[in-house]
Amino acid sequence: MKTRIILLALFCSTIAHAQSIIDQVFKTIVPETERAFYNFQSVDGQTKILGYGNGISNVYDEKWNTLESHNAGQEELNTGYYYLTRSYQYDSNRKTYTATAWEKTDYPNKSAKYAYNIWTDNFNKFYNGEANTLYYLRNVDQVFLRSHSVSTFSDSYTGIAGQLNRVSHYYTALTTEFNIVDWDGNILCKIEPPYYISSGFCQAIDVKDKTYVIVTAYYMYPKNVIQDCDPYSTVEYDISSKEVEPGYYHYFIYEYDSKANAIQMVKADKSLANRKEVARYDVNGNKLNSPQKGINIILYSDGTTNKVLEK
Repeated sequence: MKTRIILLALFCSTIAHAQSIIDQVFKTIVPETERAFYNFQSVDGQTKILGYGNGISNVYDEKWNTLESHNAGQEELNTGYYYLTRSYQYDSNRKTYTATAWEKTDYPNKSAKYAYNIWTDNFNKFYNGEANTLYYLRNVDQVFLRSHSVSTFSDSYTGIAGQLNRVSHYYTALTTEFNIVDWDGNILCKIEPPYYISSGFCQAIDVKDKTYVIVTAYYMYPKNVIQDCDPYSTVEYDISSKEVEPGYYHYFIYEYDSKANAIQMVKADKSLANRKEVARYDVNGNKLNSPQKGINIILYSDGTTNKVLEK
């Protein structure tokens, strides 16, 4: 009986020690960061464990002792929106209206500035012990104005007719460039497509002695789109009206010289996206049977919309 108690105590102690190691490992993982784990053969011939995700890479030995920690960097962007509203007061003696003070309601939304993709060929070399450093393809996002819309007091409000009474101000994130970075965030090369991109990504492939970087973009906007405007401006704005060649996937192919850390575009291509127009509306939401002069809002089969100016 005594022997069983001792063995049970040793067993519980072993479990507690293993749990302690696991707890220590997972304390190194940034909360809310998706992480993948792989065992790999390192350049020194040892079997090790790689944990990586969102630009954070840790290398462990077989007992989960941390051997290396790398962080390619991350920042937060505010891509939320806000409303500005005000009401009115009526002066019965003068029979006129005056506007009340503005009230602001914020709806913040945090998004990541960087998105990381594995450079597959480099990862395979790292996995097989042929490289000792991981490299990432990184999207770099910036905040831009998505839309600015307003409403005004009607003509019946004597004294303040035509003045603003509500402002809706929305932001969005667009990818302005892509980087090739090592797992510590050191930039080897910058890729700057001819347009700002939404819903895009970057990949790299090695073909013999050359490396090609392919940028795929679905929504593209000219580089003169604005990051912000006067919140009290009466001029409305919507970035969707600036979209370049809607309905296509665009591809920008670059050749990367790893020795010189230089890159140049070698080809641009596009393909028609698998979507079709299913409905069309005017700016007031009335359904149109055919294109009409002015702004038309097109609804596509994939659920996306686009504003076009029919001349």
